[in-house]
Amino acid sequence: MSITVNKSANTTDVVYALSQENGSKKTFVVAASGLNAPERLEIEHNMRPVGAKGTDQHRFTFSKGDVDAVTGAFTLGSVEVILRIPRAAGFSDVVIRDLTKQAQCLLANSFVDGLKNGITIEGDYSQAGAFVPA
Repeated sequence: MSITVNKSANTTDVVYALSQENGSKKTFVVAASGLNAPERLEIEHNMRPVGAKGTDQHRFTFSKGDVDAVTGAFTLGSVEVILRIPRAAGFSDVVIRDLTKQAQCLLANSFVDGLKNGITIEGDYSQAGAFVPA
């Protein structure tokens, strides 16, 4: 089993191959990423029994590691997405699609670039001095 996704420029496919499975959690890896820069995708589903009321939860965690060539220190960056889908009539497919599309729009490249540089919706944390509110 494998999962193919695109990188940010939509020009390169990344293929995650199933590495291990433990109950409701599956771990996928990019075989070409190697030990110095491992890329993983973890998927976990917590589903209510058929006919039960409540909320199903789906968790997707993408991570990429890196070993500093000078210091040998390992760092890990990750993005985690959690979908909580109530089993209620008011939460149609369209409502869930709208919520996921809104999250996709918020996490556009320019917004994420700003976060990496210390700029949030609330203001600019990138300055050495005082916080600059938005």
